[in-house]
Amino acid sequence: MFRKALKTSFFPIALACIFFLCQAPGLAQVVTVTDITGIEVPEYYSGVGCGPLAAASLMGYWDQRGYEGLLGVSGWDQVRLTSHVSAELDILAEYLNTDSDGWTLSNNVPSGLEAYALNEGGYEFESANHYFSSLHPDELPSLVMSEIDAGRPLIFLVDTNSDGSSDHFVPVFGYEKDDVSEELLNYEFYKNWSEDEIPFSENFTQAISGEDWGVNVVTTLVPLSEPDPVPIPGTLVLLAGGLGGLMAVRKRWWTAH
Repeated sequence: MFRKALKTSFFPIALACIFFLCQAPGLAQVVTVTDITGIEVPEYYSGVGCGPLAAASLMGYWDQRGYEGLLGVSGWDQVRLTSHVSAELDILAEYLNTDSDGWTLSNNVPSGLEAYALNEGGYEFESANHYFSSLHPDELPSLVMSEIDAGRPLIFLVDTNSDGSSDHFVPVFGYEKDDVSEELLNYEFYKNWSEDEIPFSENFTQAISGEDWGVNVVTTLVPLSEPDPVPIPGTLVLLAGGLGGLMAVRKRWWTAH
């Protein structure tokens, strides 16, 4: 009788124990995934170099957020294709001082992004590099999460082959964190090794020997100019009438971008 009772009660007890282990605080990790939503970050693939490709991904994102003209085309169907922005990729390579082999120095990225946005698009942006090795362990993860939360994608300089040397720029647009500890676990990005990638996720850790896709530099890009306003239909009618009157009297000239 004892053996029969033990046999019939063992499985409910075991299941209850498993349930407790899965639900008990501190024993199970709950992860939240946060991505920039609403506007997609384009991915590009070209031999121009990973620096200009990552920079173009950010410019393509901001182009869709009202900063039109940063890539010379408009709308997702145009912005998402490398063939439609090939000229802009070459121009970005010049601003970033990318060499003929496709290599870009990280120190050239912030000033190159700012100059490109201002000279080619007419918009003022602020960009800065943040180095993993020079910040408090909590500072860089907090920066990454706050920028993504604010809807601002980033550029990471990473080590793809765990040899301790940074060798690739990637656009970053999401992260995973532990809900209990608030620790940044993984970052989400495109490798820009093809034009039809799904987002990749890698451990957010410093670029040191033995760590694949470790991070060395995080580059922020923050718009200072206001985006172009989107006229409503009634405004368009009034605008057309006003421009017609101005053209009739020829009282002033104007330019637009």
